[in-house]
Amino acid sequence: MAGAHVRHHRLPGGLDIGSLIAACAELAAVLLRACPQVRILATSREGLGVPGETLWRVPSLSLPDAGRLPSPEELVLYEAVRLFVDRAVATTPGFTFRRENAPVVVQVCRRLDGIPLAIELAAARVRVLAVEQIAARLDDRFRLLAGGRRTLVPRQQTLRAAMEWSYDLLCQKEKVLFRRLSVFAGGWALEAAETVCAEAGVQSSDILDLLTQLVDKSLVVAETQHGAARYRLLETVRQYGQERLSESGEGGAIRQRHRDWYLEWARRVDRSMRTAELEAWVERLRTEHDNLRAALRWSMEAGGGDPALRLATALAWFWYIDGHWSEGRRWLEQALALGGDLRTDTLADALLQAAYHARSQGDYGSARAFAEKGLSIARETDNRENIAWFLYNLGVVAVHEGDYKRGKALCEESVTLGRQLGMKFLLANDLAQLGHIARDSADYEQAATFYGESLVFAREHGEKYTVAYALRNLAVLALHIRDYDRSGTLFAETLALCRTAPNWVTEECLMGIADIACAQKRYEQAACLFGAGDILREALGARRSPRIQRRYDESVAATRAGLGDAAFAATWSAGREMPLEQAIEYALAAGCTSGTGRHKAHESE
Repeated sequence: MAGAHVRHHRLPGGLDIGSLIAACAELAAVLLRACPQVRILATSREGLGVPGETLWRVPSLSLPDAGRLPSPEELVLYEAVRLFVDRAVATTPGFTFRRENAPVVVQVCRRLDGIPLAIELAAARVRVLAVEQIAARLDDRFRLLAGGRRTLVPRQQTLRAAMEWSYDLLCQKEKVLFRRLSVFAGGWALEAAETVCAEAGVQSSDILDLLTQLVDKSLVVAETQHGAARYRLLETVRQYGQERLSESGEGGAIRQRHRDWYLEWARRVDRSMRTAELEAWVERLRTEHDNLRAALRWSMEAGGGDPALRLATALAWFWYIDGHWSEGRRWLEQALALGGDLRTDTLADALLQAAYHARSQGDYGSARAFAEKGLSIARETDNRENIAWFLYNLGVVAVHEGDYKRGKALCEESVTLGRQLGMKFLLANDLAQLGHIARDSADYEQAATFYGESLVFAREHGEKYTVAYALRNLAVLALHIRDYDRSGTLFAETLALCRTAPNWVTEECLMGIADIACAQKRYEQAACLFGAGDILREALGARRSPRIQRRYDESVAATRAGLGDAAFAATWSAGREMPLEQAIEYALAAGCTSGTGRHKAHESE
C-alpha cells in the first residue's frame, strides 16, 4: 500500500479509498488466519499487501503481430479482434469482417492496446463511421470513445471517465510523476525517468518508489528487456497523461529535459556505434527510436536549430545501418533548414550525413551540394577528418555519375589524408571506391588489390557492416570474372553477417546471388531473389545509379526470357511476398549451389 501517500478520495457514504483498502486488507488477514484452507480471489486496482498475497496482472486482450496478417478467419482467434467484431455486429448487424477491412480493424485494436472498454466503445462507432474513419480519429480518442451503455457505472461509460477515475485516486506526487512520464514514447529506463522527471515537487530519489506505486496501480507496465527493467504506458494511458501534462503548464520544461537526456545519450551511443559493438547499440537504438523521434520533433517545433542538428547527426549512422534512409534524410534536411546559417563543425557534421543519405537514394545533385558546402566549412575550420570524408563523398558521387577521372582524384586525395590521420574506417571505404573504378575499367588485378586492402582496414576497424561491404565487393569482382563458386561463397558470407540487421548490403547480396543464378540459367531462383531484393530496396527508399540500373535490367530481362512472362511474374511476385528472413535463407541456399559456367554475368553494383 502507498501508506501516507494515499489520497483520501471519498466514496459514497463518506468512506475514503485508503480506509476501504485498509479494511479489506484487515478482513482478508483475519479470514486467512482463522480459516487456513480458505482462498480469496479478488479483483482490485492494487494489491492489498497481506501476507501470502499473489498478484496476477490481468493483461490486455491478445493481438496479432504488426507484420504480415493472417486470414480474417485466423484473426478472429485473437481476443481483441474477436471482441471488436462481436460488438460491431451486435451494434450494426450489417457489419462484416472481411479481408479488405481486416488490416484496419487490427490497426484500431492495436492502437487501443487491446483494452476491452476502449475496443467496445470503438466498435460502437461502427453505426455511424467506417472503420477507416475510426482509425483516423484515434489521435483524439477521448472524444471519439464516449457514449457507452447507460446501465454501466459512470466511470465505464466513456474512456475519459475511466481514466479520470483512476487518475483521481492517485496521491499528488503520483499524479505529478504520471503526467511527466507521458513525455516518453515507446517506454523508458529507470535512469531516464530519474533525470527527466525529477523537477519541482518530485525528487530523483522519489522516482523509484513512485514508479513502483504506479506499476502496482496498473497505470505503468513494467517489463524486462535484455536483462534490465523497462517501463511503458499504454498509448491510451499516455495520451491522457499528455493532456494532463499540457494542463499543468510544465510540458515545455519536461519536453526539453527529455530532449536533452536523449541528445546526450545519442551522442554517447554514436561514439560507440562505429566499433565491433555496433550490433548491440543498434538494438538499443531500436528500443529508444520512438523517444528519439519525439525529442527531434520537439526540438524542431521549439525552433532549436543547434540541438536538432546535433541529435539528427548522432542518429544518422543508425538510420543508415538500420535502413531508415528516407526517414533519416527527412530529419537531417529539416534540421539543416533550422540551423543552416551556422558555419561550424556541427553544421559540417550534419551536412556530411545528409550527403550520405541523399547519395544513397540516388539524389546526386543534393549529395554534391551538401558535400561541397560541408567541405568549404571543414576547410575554414581546418577539420582534416571532415575534409577527408567530404572528399570521399564527392568522389563517390563522381563515380556514380560516370566521371571516373574526377572520382579517382578525389578518393586518392582522401586516401592521402586518411593515411596521415590513421582513419581506418575512411580508408576501407575510399579503397573500395578505387576498387570499383579499377573493376569497371576491366583492371581486375588492380581492383583485387584495392578490395583486399579495403578488407584489411575494415577488419582492423572492427565494425561488421564495413567488413560485410568489403566482402561484398570481392564477391562482385569474382562475379565479373565468372568465378561463381567464389562469388557465391563470398555473397553468402556477407549475407550471414548482415542478417540480424538487414540493410543495403543485404539487398545487394540478394541481387548478386540472383545474378549468379541467372548466369547459370537457374532462372526460377533468380526471379524469386530479384523480387525479394526489390521489395527490400523499396523499403529502404534506395535508387540505383543509371549504370547499375542498366545492368540490373539486363539480368532481369535474361531471367524473364528464360522463364517466360507468366512464370517470371508469378515467381517474382512470390519473392516479393517472401518474409525477409525466409528470403535470406533461400539466398544462402542458392549461393551455396553456384557452380562454374561460362554464361554472361551481370553484377549487382
